[in-house]
Amino acid sequence: MVIGRFAVFVLKFATENNETGEEMDMKQQRDEKQGSRQQHNMQVSEDHLQLLGTIHEMIDTELDRRGVVQTGRPEHPPPEKASPCRHSLWHSIVKFFIN
Repeated sequence: MVIGRFAVFVLKFATENNETGEEMDMKQQRDEKQGSRQQHNMQVSEDHLQLLGTIHEMIDTELDRRGVVQTGRPEHPPPEKASPCRHSLWHSIVKFFIN
């Protein structure tokens, strides 16, 4: 009985190790695909950044040609915050008692 159980354990262990080897191969292939995909995505990102740099240079050249001065501020700055017309209730009460 002990030898029989041991033989079953050995066979089971060998089968599990064989599956683990196959799983390792599949994981390695998956990692290689992911690595190549990451490299591709990095290359696309670098290409986009280079294109944006080229566009920025083209815009700067055109602005220089037209004589536009770049100040780094928007043409039409947002309006300053206007003071509210109505005061709060607390302000009204205080004003009532002071006057």
